[in-house]
Amino acid sequence: MTLDGVARGLKATIVRPANVFGVGSIWVNSFLPLLREQKPCLMGSGEWDAGLVHVNNLVSILIAAARSKYTHGEVFIAADGFGITWKTYLNRLAQVAGLPAPKSLPNWLARLLAPILVWLGHLTGRKERPLVTVQFYRLTGGTNEFSTDKSRRLLGYQPQVSFEQAMQELAEHFAVSR
Repeated sequence: MTLDGVARGLKATIVRPANVFGVGSIWVNSFLPLLREQKPCLMGSGEWDAGLVHVNNLVSILIAAARSKYTHGEVFIAADGFGITWKTYLNRLAQVAGLPAPKSLPNWLARLLAPILVWLGHLTGRKERPLVTVQFYRLTGGTNEFSTDKSRRLLGYQPQVSFEQAMQELAEHFAVSR
């Protein structure tokens, strides 16, 4: 190690995952209580790309990157590239979990409320996360488009789990969990 903490000759490949979903993921577990309690979890119309990657697809690209010759700081994006919107994702998640359809919060209102609710939470010492945070709005209130062209071209990356297969996996998980 050098004084600045950077190892000389370190071989590294960087994989930047999109919004990881699957059994046990935050993009499943954080929405379930909101859906169950019929609280808004869809920002606006939700008609923009959610930028999802199924956990098994993420593992697939991590293995491909680890086996590749691209070890000098190359950056690869891990995403499914299915063009699934937040609206589609949340509706299907609710369906497979046997929960009511997602409720929507107008996008302009979510954008306005997020910093106020976070500030009020800090001010009052609230332990629970507010309905909308700035980060949650940033991730769900607009498009998340991730190009996997480089990953496909250089690593031969192809998602192994389709959106429908992922939803079937979740449906089976929820059926066993009931």
